[in-house]
Amino acid sequence: MDQPRRLALIECLDHDGQVLRAESVTRWPLTIGRALDCDLVLDDPHVAARHLSLQPGADGSLQLQVGDTLNGVELAGAHLAAGRSATLASGQILRLGGTRLRLRLAGDTLAPERPLARHQLREWAQAGHAGPAVRWRTLLGWALVALAWLMAGHWLESDPGTPAASYLTAGLSALTGVLAWSFFWAVGNKLFQRRLHFSEHLGLALRHLLLWLLLSAALPLAAYAFDLPLLARIDGHVGWAVAAALVYAHLARILPGHRQALGVGVAAFYLCAMGLTTWLNIQRLHRPFGELYLATLPPPALRVAPLQPAQALIDDARDLRTRLDRQATEDEAEDAGSDEDTPDDGQADG
Repeated sequence: MDQPRRLALIECLDHDGQVLRAESVTRWPLTIGRALDCDLVLDDPHVAARHLSLQPGADGSLQLQVGDTLNGVELAGAHLAAGRSATLASGQILRLGGTRLRLRLAGDTLAPERPLARHQLREWAQAGHAGPAVRWRTLLGWALVALAWLMAGHWLESDPGTPAASYLTAGLSALTGVLAWSFFWAVGNKLFQRRLHFSEHLGLALRHLLLWLLLSAALPLAAYAFDLPLLARIDGHVGWAVAAALVYAHLARILPGHRQALGVGVAAFYLCAMGLTTWLNIQRLHRPFGELYLATLPPPALRVAPLQPAQALIDDARDLRTRLDRQATEDEAEDAGSDEDTPDDGQADG
């Protein structure tokens, strides 16, 4: 007996967009709900007995008709109440209560097949064109750039006569940390998405590492060139912003269905952490940022802003001395007050 021709496929998705089950559509109209006589029965307490129906319209497009339901249907960000109708395009996602459905028509064009990770190196050897989004040779190039950059930075900060092996150790230690960090997120990806995707998490970590290295070098240089010391002082805040962006990128890869909530959560955590850090700096250092001045001065040829006269430095130093003297006087007064409030040993024994 001939099987009926499949007209469409209804896929039931989880919160992360993974297909839980798929049901073939062999005739129209199609009814969806909790009633046993529906074509697609959903075990969802927030779905009505006959929640909706699908059938082709006069122009050939697929029409969605919402049935007698309290919760309605969500389609493309819009809420459809009972009795409403809308045109349903292939690939759109419907939300019925707590259930997400996706329609795929028989004539849809499939995305190209993605090669397995173990086949990627073989493809690179056989063809010179670009392959998947994340390439191991690209990752290797980023890793080598980061390693060279870290070793150069260690060389600039080291004293003369430092053993050459310490430069390589510093770079390899950082890259080992990147590998461990990426593996941690890949394990999370395996738990939630059932796929490791280590190379993608490694790519995210290396890209953000290079971004942080670039910004940590560019901000002090720009602060010196344009006479904007604030750029150098916010270096730590910018570094934490890059770290927050990296955490969001990892989480969005693991839980793609919750990108908006993850973005709000990571941004709120970053703002709270930076606000607390700024408050602690004001309490301890009497300034919002920890850095007072540039640790190193670039070559004068890179200076874009006009030079300041020597008298400006003298005036700034005089003003700094006045503020330091005032602060020292206030600290002495506080210490003296605390000594007066504390009884001596004889009074305490009495």
